Amino acid sequence: MEAEKIPIKTIEKNKGKQENRLKLVQELETKLNGITGTLGALASTKGFTDMKLTTGDANVVGGTVDPNSATSGNWNIEVIELAQKAAAITNGFPDKDKTQVGIGYFKFETKDGTREVYINGGNNTLEGVAAAINS
Repeated sequence: MEAEKIPIKTIEKNKGKQENRLKLVQELETKLNGITGTLGALASTKGFTDMKLTTGDANVVGGTVDPNSATSGNWNIEVIELAQKAAAITNGFPDKDKTQVGIGYFKFETKDGTREVYINGGNNTLEGVAAAINS
């Protein structure tokens, strides 16, 4: 009876070896697929290209580059007109201490940064605005 079981034991032993080999092949395949994916990303031009923006005049055109969405190439930009500063024109004021100029906030730049001044009913003449600015 023991002799009859020998072929079954051999088959079971071989089955275990084959299952181990299959497991090793599957692990190898998984690792190779991971390497292939990584190499695919490196093989693209974005993997080795350092994207940057260059301009003939940084005072006119400037910016940054997002390497994930930028497209390589040379681009020409034509500037038709530069932006101008906003300006307000008035017809003047008859006096500096009685005529009201309005109420609200306004901002202006100084060497120390941006300042914001609130003009209310108590300082809304030309003299009041000047005093608020210089305070």
